[in-house]
Amino acid sequence: MEGIGRGTTLGGRYVVDAPLGTNAGAGRWSAFDNDLGRDVTVLVLAHDDHRGPAVLDAARMAAGIAQMTLVRILDIGSDDHFVFVVEESLQRAPNLTDLVRDGGLPGDEVRRITGEVATGLETASQRGVHHLELTPDDVFRTVDGDVKVQGLGTSA
Repeated sequence: MEGIGRGTTLGGRYVVDAPLGTNAGAGRWSAFDNDLGRDVTVLVLAHDDHRGPAVLDAARMAAGIAQMTLVRILDIGSDDHFVFVVEESLQRAPNLTDLVRDGGLPGDEVRRITGEVATGLETASQRGVHHLELTPDDVFRTVDGDVKVQGLGTSA
């Protein structure tokens, strides 16, 4: 994405560090919240991207769902150049693709992860929010063993 890189500040407080990936022109970056002193992840689109308003609306809806399996939406914003969604950081958490590639998972762990993902998505569905593009890259297991689903409402 043009115009954003290491050191870019979003919303006057989120300092962008490194790219985590892109999807159809939207970039996901690791960043640091200077106000609260914590790592975060930001999903960034160009301000003139026609999908911006829909992404911000989806993030607002997802932010209202308190379910431990779903990645928390911490902030939503825009400036002259970008629209962005700030999420809890998953920097040290491998996604399901990485876990399988790095040796696979025992059956019990696969069932646990699948069950937690299904529970989180069902909770969101009851509130009218859907993922719409779930892949193994969106499912993470933290160092504590917690399961997290990223991209609720915003990935599509």
